[in-house]
Amino acid sequence: MKDIIYEEHNAKLSIERLIRNKEFSMTVKHMHPQYELYYLIAGERYYFIESETYHITSGNLVLIDRDEIHKTASSKDPYHERILVMISGECIHSIVTMLGLFSINQLIATRRIISFPSAIQPDILLLLEQIATELHFQRKGYETIINLKLGELLLLAFRCQNYPNPAATIKDISSPKHKKVDEIARFIREHYNDNLTLSSLSSLFFIQKEYLSRIFKEVTSVTLTEYIHIQRIKQAKEILENSNATITQVSEAVGYDSITYFEKSFKKYAGMSPLKYRITHCTG
Repeated sequence: MKDIIYEEHNAKLSIERLIRNKEFSMTVKHMHPQYELYYLIAGERYYFIESETYHITSGNLVLIDRDEIHKTASSKDPYHERILVMISGECIHSIVTMLGLFSINQLIATRRIISFPSAIQPDILLLLEQIATELHFQRKGYETIINLKLGELLLLAFRCQNYPNPAATIKDISSPKHKKVDEIARFIREHYNDNLTLSSLSSLFFIQKEYLSRIFKEVTSVTLTEYIHIQRIKQAKEILENSNATITQVSEAVGYDSITYFEKSFKKYAGMSPLKYRITHCTG
């Protein structure tokens, strides 16, 4: 059962608070061009992000970068209450520029799971509630107030990065299934340009193909083949943005033997051709 407390949005931001009291696990591919802030008010969850599974408990804030594969799943007790904030890159970068202390990518890279001390958890909840209220009524100057509240939230996250945080160190998830998928996902991210297939990974990790295929989709929400393509396209985007390599060179660098297949895959996962992506995201 899902009980939506509120759901507010505009063109740059959305916020949703809900309660679930039955078993729930994302079943579809989940990645998006916005940044995501996931605050768990009550309960506990498993959270797979790119190549790691984290155990999230109440008072934890999860920071998700753009285009990162992520999926939540139930742990012991399915009951949980959370607030989800989706923020455009334009919006969040203007906020962190205003703060002048860090970039959002630095914050995520340093520690993506923030464990707020119990003493300030009510303040975190209040900030999120105030953002939802401003977004609901949209009174004069509401966007400025929202940016200030989000800035305060991120600043508190920055301050609390060194606070003892069990979730940030729990990579040794008790489930053998999560351990194995984390290990394989990490290997793919590090060897994305190798000749990776279900058969080769099955042999390398001494696991039956059918079982590997099933548990990988179950934990990550994408198939193993999709995951390989997504990691390759992410690297291709970075090369296109930061080098003058030809499309053929980019294709080869990220593990594709056929430029036609590369262009087809790129368009599928990036929404446009490699050439158009370079033109659109050219910084030179």
